[in-house]
Amino acid sequence: MEDTEKAAFSVMRVSDSGQITIPPEYRTAENLEPGTPLVAVQIGDALVLAPLDEQLATVTGRLEDAMKSAGQSIEGLIAAAASARAKIVHSEFNHKSEQ
Repeated sequence: MEDTEKAAFSVMRVSDSGQITIPPEYRTAENLEPGTPLVAVQIGDALVLAPLDEQLATVTGRLEDAMKSAGQSIEGLIAAAASARAKIVHSEFNHKSEQ
């Protein structure tokens, strides 16, 4: 990623046709050219956009196959991650507040 000055967040609006415009500083920093495929991933109540590249597609496909073979779901993985994150936050913040 280029060292381009950009805000920590930016407000965008969805058009009537469902399109959004990514601000130029983000497009420059992430080298997003017209036609660049993006992946939208919903994580809890957040929507994360990331450029799709061959490595990501390969790893994602392998992960999905492995999870299906193990009888697991994406929803289960997200729930387990949220639970683990909550335990870590609880442990870190409660431990520090007791000191």
